[in-house]
This record gives sequence, C-alpha cells and structure tokens, in this order.
Amino acid sequence: VNITSSQSSSTQIIDLTTASTRAKKQFMFREVNKLIQEYNDINVAKQQFQQKYPNQFSNEQIDAEIKKVQITKSALKTLSIDRSYSAQQSQLQPNNQLTSKKAQPVCSTPIPKPPKNPITNYIKVIRSDASYLDQINILKQQVSEYKEKSINLEQQLKENMQEQSLQLYVNKVKLALRIHEAEVQSIEQLYKESKLDERMRYGQETTTLREHLLVEQINKLSNEIIQLDKQIQEVQYSKYTLILQYNNLIQQRAQLIIQTEQISSNTEIAAMNRRQFQNLKEKNTFKNYSLPTFYPLHCFSQTKPLYSQQTLVTPPNKPTYILMRLLGEGGFSKVFKAFNTKSCEFIALKISTFEGSSESKWKLIQREAAIYQKLKHQNIVKLYSQFEVKNEMDQISEIALEMELCDDQSLFDFICIQSHRIMSAKEREINEKILCGIFLQISDAIKYLHDQQLTHNDISLNNILQKGSLWKLSDFSLVKQMTSDQQQKVTTLGLTRPFAPPEKVIDKLFSPASDVYSLGVVMFVCVSGQLAVFDDIGKKFQSKIKESPQEKVKEFFNSQPTTICTVGEELKLLIGQMVDIEQKKRPNISQVIQVLEKMLKKTVKRMRKE
Repeated sequence: VNITSSQSSSTQIIDLTTASTRAKKQFMFREVNKLIQEYNDINVAKQQFQQKYPNQFSNEQIDAEIKKVQITKSALKTLSIDRSYSAQQSQLQPNNQLTSKKAQPVCSTPIPKPPKNPITNYIKVIRSDASYLDQINILKQQVSEYKEKSINLEQQLKENMQEQSLQLYVNKVKLALRIHEAEVQSIEQLYKESKLDERMRYGQETTTLREHLLVEQINKLSNEIIQLDKQIQEVQYSKYTLILQYNNLIQQRAQLIIQTEQISSNTEIAAMNRRQFQNLKEKNTFKNYSLPTFYPLHCFSQTKPLYSQQTLVTPPNKPTYILMRLLGEGGFSKVFKAFNTKSCEFIALKISTFEGSSESKWKLIQREAAIYQKLKHQNIVKLYSQFEVKNEMDQISEIALEMELCDDQSLFDFICIQSHRIMSAKEREINEKILCGIFLQISDAIKYLHDQQLTHNDISLNNILQKGSLWKLSDFSLVKQMTSDQQQKVTTLGLTRPFAPPEKVIDKLFSPASDVYSLGVVMFVCVSGQLAVFDDIGKKFQSKIKESPQEKVKEFFNSQPTTICTVGEELKLLIGQMVDIEQKKRPNISQVIQVLEKMLKKTVKRMRKE
C-alpha cells in the first residue's frame, strides 16, 4: 500500500508492508499529530485515523502514539515557560554571574524528553536563574508555610478527636444508664407482683396475704361441705343433687390446697425481690452520692443521680466506672453492679473504704487484694483489676476490686426456692444430679486453693454464686495463707455461724479441714433444705459446748425425709464424715471429689436406664 503523508513541504512515500517498526511509529506519530491539530479532539482524530487506515494498526498502537503526542506538547509548553522565565530574570539581574555565563544552546530536537517531576523541574529553574541565598530563602519560606499548615491540621485533628472521644464516652454512659433504668423498672414490677407473697401477721399466724386469702376460702368450703353433709343425711329426696355439689366442693378445696403449697415457694422469690427493691430504694448510695454515679470521684460534686434523658455533665478526667446499684455489703466492704466505660461491660466492683476501719481490717483488705490477683480458676469469680483511690491529702482511702459479675443467684436463693417446691420422685432424682454437679464444681475450686496453700475460711451458701451453668466461689476477705497442713491460729475472728467449724469457734484454729467442714454443712443444707440444724449447733459451739454434728446429721436422715432430692447412703455417709467434730477424721478435698464423681456417674447411669 502506498501512502503519501506530508508534515511540511516534503512528501514521504512509505510501503507499510515492508517498512520497519520504527518507520511505522514515526509515520503514525506524524499522522496522529496532524489529525489532532486539525480536529482539536483526540477521539475524533482517532476515529479519522482508523477510517483512513483500516485494519493497519491496533487500538493499543494508536493510543500509545496519542499519549506521545500529548507528552510532547506538554514538554514543549514547559520549555517555553522556562525560556520566558529565564529571559525575565536576565532583564532583572543583568550583572548576575549566573546569567553572565554563556547560554546553553536550545535543543534542536523537535521532541524533547518531558520532565519526570514538575517540582524538581521548578527547583532546577530556581537554581539556574537565582542566587543561592534566594534559593534558600524561597525554600525556607515554603517549609515554614507547610509547617504552619501541618500545625493547624494537627490542632484541628486533636480537637476533632477530643470531641469524638467525649461524644463516644457520653453515648456509652447513656446506653449503660438506659439498661440500668430498664432493670430498675423490672425490679419494681417484680416487687409489686410479689407483694401478695410477702409474709405478714394475720391473727396469730405469720403468712402471706395470698396464703391468708386461700386459707379463708378453704375454710369456707369446708364449712359448706359440712353443711351439705348434714343436708344429705336429713333430706333424702335431693340426695343425688347434694352429692354432686359435695363432690364439686371437695375438688375445689383440693385445688386450693395445691395452690397454697405452690404459693409457699413464691414466698422465697418474693423475699429475693424485696431484698433487691430495698437495696435499690433504701441503700442505693455510695458515701453521700445517690446511684448511679461516676467512680472514682475526686473534685467533682454530683447532686443528683445520673439519668439517661438528662444533659450529662462529665467530669474532666472522664471516670472509668459508673456505680449502678448495690448488690450486697459485708463487714469490710460493699459490692456494686458497675459499668466499665472502657471495656463496655457490666462488672462487680467491690469497694473497701479505710474510713472508720481498724488497722487489722485494712490489712485483711490489702491481703485479699494481693492474694486474689493470683487466683485463676473457672469456678472462682474472676478478678479483672484492682486499684487504689487516694483522697485530697494524697493518702490511700479506698481499695477497689473489679470482678466478674455473677448476678444470676446465690446458692442460698436457689435452695430456698427449691425447698418450697412440691416435687415428684423423678424431679428429686434430677435435683440429685444437679446438686452433685454443683458440689463437684465448688470442691474443685477448694482443691485449687488448697494446692496453692490457701484456705477460704468462709465457705457458705451466700458465697457461692451462679453464672450460667457455672457455680463460682467468691468473697476472699478471710482467705488464709497456710505454711503447712497443720492447724494455725486465727488472728481475726470472722465467721458465718452455721458453717463455721468447731475448731474455729471454740479454739480459734483453722486448717484445710475447716473448709471441708463448711462444705459439708453446705451439702447438708442443699439436700435437706434445713439450716436450723447447724444453726443450733453453731450456737452451742459459741457457748463452748461441743456437740457432735455427725450424730445430728445421722439422726436427721433417719427420722425425716428429704424434700429437695433423693439422698443415697454414700452421700449421707460422706456428709457425716465431712462434719466430724475431729479434724483428723474428716476426708481431704481430693477424697471428697472422688466420692462425688462416683456418685454422679451412678446417678447418670441409673437415669439413662430409666
């Protein structure tokens, strides 16, 4: 194919079938440049080129030549700007040594290479046409401008981050408060519903209002039954009608009796709801602050409790915790349900204050904090962190322990509810399996303590808490470090009377066997539902009267049936051995675990067969 193309007055004839690649590219460059100058539009020029030379060049080749044309044009434009700038500088500084040098010849090549970076090109222009001092001043000015801009941007960024951080903190606090307010409404509603189940004095009996009303109905029906019975004997012609009425009244009375028995279990639930309501309304304070409130507080005064709908005034230091409500209190400290704004979790915060406490109590608090942080076991309430709070005089006034929240229920509440239920033999057998599992979990926690040369020294129903399917040992206020397996002297006497072993109450001694005794009392109360037996024993111990708890346990199991679960001979024997008055005759915690594991396997196997 013979193609004629003219860039200037000369004419070139190229045979594309035999032409070299370089010749083809030069030809394409000239033709594309010509079409772009003619139509002043790249797309139109490309279309015209494809129509003029169909099937001769690929789209990629055409696009590559179009890019070359564009780069060449931009390079020529930059070169012309540099030349005009040099001319202006030569007029302004005719005596400058840099401009007096012989000018560099202009490149005669029609397609010079474009600069790789416009900024470096600009700096080169300055270096070629200005003095070194001018160059330095210009660059310094640019640096100062960029520095000022960067400082302004950093300041704006910090302000935005502070605003966002504060807003995020406020949102977390308000969300936690809304959850707390919903929980408060639930507690109030449960309390209103359970008011009928509160025990009060009606005449000479202490009972609930609901039970009182049902008993009145039962008595009324009983009187009607007696009257109908007399009428049946006196009036023969309406005998069958009266018999039907008589049978209906007997059925109604039986149903009311069942309802009365069911209400007795609701009484314990009502007592739990009442305790929560009283803690919420009467004791829900920390020092002089009504809850919810921030914690810790130093120089921030809060007159009213926090509320999600109000405008939240946050302290300048943004406290980590919000105390929501009181969960419980003891001789040394108070435990609050709190919200951690950093982890966004509800936790239990145990706060022990130094004000009004003796030095011995303060040492116990410090010892608990030091020992507790080393304990890690699935059946021991977790300790997340601990910290000290200082007062205005820079003195330690409080020690706070951030712990795992286990607010499902305590073992005491669980047993109180179960002991008032009417259960079939099958349900009591299921309870035997459940209780064996609970005993094993707590025994495993006690074994972990004994392996660490520690004794809990205050095992009771209230110190065993539920979280989901796990039961956890809590309250290590009286934990003791053992130097050996022998008995040691109690320096500070703190105890829960029914669960305290005789050696601690009478002789003020303790050992790992003391924990075994307390666990034995817990197991007895769980299977029997009777706490009064060991409460009487504890009173005699306090009066220095030694009475055999083992004989009392045998006497109870032989004379009275257990209502909560079925109790096999192995469990009866184990509990009796654990509460032996002599420490040496009690099994150690490892032996207790072995017996409980065997019992649990037998119970599960028997239930599967049935």
